[in-house]
Amino acid sequence: MSGLYQLYRLRELGMRVRVFEAGTNVGGTWYWNRYPGARFDSESYSYGYSFSSELLKEWDWSEHFAGQPETLRYLNHVADKFDLRRDIEFRSRVTAATYEEDTRSWNLTLEDGRHFRTRFLVTAIGPLSTPTLPRIEGRDSFAGQSFHTARWPHEPVDFTGKRVAVIGTGASAIQTVPQIQPIVEHIDVFQRTPPWVMPHRDRPITEAERRIYRRFPALQRIVRSWGYFTREMLVPGFVRNPQLMKLPQRVARRNLERNVADPELRAKLMPDYWEPIFAISKEKQFSRSTLYAIGCAFTENHPYRVLAGGLRKAIVAEFRAGKQKAFNSLVGQVMKASKGKANPAEVNAALLRKLAT
Repeated sequence: MSGLYQLYRLRELGMRVRVFEAGTNVGGTWYWNRYPGARFDSESYSYGYSFSSELLKEWDWSEHFAGQPETLRYLNHVADKFDLRRDIEFRSRVTAATYEEDTRSWNLTLEDGRHFRTRFLVTAIGPLSTPTLPRIEGRDSFAGQSFHTARWPHEPVDFTGKRVAVIGTGASAIQTVPQIQPIVEHIDVFQRTPPWVMPHRDRPITEAERRIYRRFPALQRIVRSWGYFTREMLVPGFVRNPQLMKLPQRVARRNLERNVADPELRAKLMPDYWEPIFAISKEKQFSRSTLYAIGCAFTENHPYRVLAGGLRKAIVAEFRAGKQKAFNSLVGQVMKASKGKANPAEVNAALLRKLAT
């Protein structure tokens, strides 16, 4: 999304622009992330572009938290409306960017060996654009189908009657599991660290609301500003005083109590750390009747491995017993030391230095 906006804005400044995109079309994260249940975690009106009143008037969101297909349609609409594709080179992956002092320019190298020189370079790749695969013994020799949510196939995947293993209970798993759970024969979810899960207050946007927004585009900007403001209010709790996160955590606990009746299972899904890492869930995710095992898979003292024919009970324990709590404590130390002044890259670097020691 940021790449499309940069292209639009730089054109307005009268600059010649070339965008390199590894995918076959526009969309960024919404092009790559097509997994079942993928949707916004912030309100549609706060996520859409606000630079064009005409665009605000002509596009109607169907839900307050739009799903991936609708979001991708929106971004294609934007690209068509402002003729953005003519300055985008698809299937083009940049592998290196070198700044040359003598010419005061950037030299870009593409995967196919071509080179481009430019005075200004804008990276709009997103901070979490590269998928990470778990370092699990036997993963490469697994004979069944396997998918990463950040690189989901463009063709539909049929899970009907299949035995499925989901590794992780992060934001994408929270959205995926409820979608495939009713149709699979059996599903195992393997969790290292439970996240704080907030309820998803989604609902359809009524026709009356759409008419009001079309008539008064400025109202959309007010709604956007309110959405940003309410989220920015959480920043002090993220970076300065974790005690401020007690209310959101209380909401997350109530959400878990309402949706998971089994106390033993609920205990495995309850975080035991304060770091404010939140995901948003629209539907009930876990139930004892349909899920075989959750929790502990990454904190047991003995390793497991992926076999060629399937998944043996659990996943290799990258974090041995007790190490996860130590890791969470380490994250807390780094965040506290930054005092809210360091940017995310600096905090990341500090964390990696501590882990190295």
